[in-house]
Amino acid sequence: MKKFVLSVLLVITGALGLAAPAFAQPYPVAGATITLSAVTVGPGGSVTVTLNGCNLGETVSFTITGPAAVGGISVTCSGGGGTGIRQVAGPSATATIVVPATSGVYTVTGTGATSAKAASASFTVVAAQPAPTAAPAASAASAATLPSTGSGISRLLVGAGIAAGVGLALVIVAMRRRHPAAV
Repeated sequence: MKKFVLSVLLVITGALGLAAPAFAQPYPVAGATITLSAVTVGPGGSVTVTLNGCNLGETVSFTITGPAAVGGISVTCSGGGGTGIRQVAGPSATATIVVPATSGVYTVTGTGATSAKAASASFTVVAAQPAPTAAPAASAASAATLPSTGSGISRLLVGAGIAAGVGLALVIVAMRRRHPAAV
């Protein structure tokens, strides 16, 4: 009995992950990551791009490639504060990019000049949609002859009536079986 209880406790402990210590990931993360403020933008709009994980004070170059020629932007990596667990935010570099008028998929790559830490992300420039044209005004005669769309409530009422009638008939049959008519 003792062996059974011990084996059950061992299985439960292993299932809960208490048998081996868990190891946390070191902070900050060794590689760089990039985030975009939007992944779909209209022509002439802007996207804010942030490279996280660069070294403090280094120059970060953002290059944009895609269907149209777009220049690059260089900014200084800043931010962060504290050390170890008390570090509030890791170092990062942020730039705002004005997107071109040519629609398509563009890739932004941020690269640290001294650390060579790099990351990429893509966004799409969508063509401007033409303004909808106004439909001609409908005359009173054509408005009266518009076809009916959707389902009417009449079908629902007919179905409910049939179901109620069948239910009533079943109740009457059941009552007659319980109390046969006196002859």
